[in-house]
Amino acid sequence: MDMLRKFSMLSRVLIWPVLCAGLAGCAATSPINLEQPPSTISVTDVRASITDSDTSSSVTEGDVLWGGTVLNVSNLADSTQVEIMAHPLDHRQRPITSRKAQGRFVASFEGFVEPLTFPPGRVVTLLGSLREPVRGTVGEAVYVYPVIAVIDSHLWTAQELAPRSGVSFGIGISLGN
Repeated sequence: MDMLRKFSMLSRVLIWPVLCAGLAGCAATSPINLEQPPSTISVTDVRASITDSDTSSSVTEGDVLWGGTVLNVSNLADSTQVEIMAHPLDHRQRPITSRKAQGRFVASFEGFVEPLTFPPGRVVTLLGSLREPVRGTVGEAVYVYPVIAVIDSHLWTAQELAPRSGVSFGIGISLGN
């Protein structure tokens, strides 16, 4: 009986803290830290509020968290415009490229951004504030793009986008990067 009592105490002192630390280490983190929740307005919602003849939008809510696949990069005199095909985000802020696209939008970065940083096909998540939409073309068709001024962004690696199983094991300690 004395041995059972020692094992019980040992499990409370060692096993439970290690197990709890391991479970805490398994929590998924999001790459863009949000000080406050962004607006839930989508690219689709903004596009619906715009007409092709009038590029003003009735939507002026604060910051948005959007993501998708890079289509094109244009460097201008004082900014860089990245054209993105929007997709809904999952709980880890990853664009779900297998879901239906929500339309195109422009992410506007201050200053010069190296186009090789955002190659076509790369998956990105961006936090930004809504700006006035801009008129452009897709092929020969006129297209009005919602625009966000980028505050923060995350380019996803193939490893980060790979599907994960729902089960992982570990003790929740990370050393280095």
